[in-house]
Amino acid sequence: MGGLGAWGLGALSLAGLGALGLWLRPPPVAPAPAPRTLAVVSPPTAPAPAPAAGVPAADAPDVALERALAAGEKVDAACGGVLAEEACALARAHPAWGLEAARRVAAGHVVLGLTAEQVKAAWDEPVSQREEADGRTAWCYDEDCASGFVLKDGRVVGLKE
Repeated sequence: MGGLGAWGLGALSLAGLGALGLWLRPPPVAPAPAPRTLAVVSPPTAPAPAPAAGVPAADAPDVALERALAAGEKVDAACGGVLAEEACALARAHPAWGLEAARRVAAGHVVLGLTAEQVKAAWDEPVSQREEADGRTAWCYDEDCASGFVLKDGRVVGLKE
């Protein structure tokens, strides 16, 4: 009769009135565990990781490829596996752009600072252009100019959404 331990039958007297009652007694509760203290541990002071395979940072694949392109050296069609095929073709055709701009243009991403030539390579010619009073030019890629870019001195200075 282990299940009946929580039930009880007893007599209860309320100001002289006899009463018979049935009540529920909760099962015993296990004691709470002792509180734990938290220790503050500072991060280990490890030296900065060295570049992979002992290659100095200055000779990392991106840096070496960028140097070769800037020097006008012939670069293989795969750009040493550093860039995707389309970005590699852009980097070879326009070495002054740099690898990051070639990656962005190949992906169709236009960000602040890109040149008008890079915007055209990423998004093609705009549908229309509007000259602003402050010398900026809005390049519109839809009829109501909701999508496009704002250029000043040949560089992207704003994005239209």
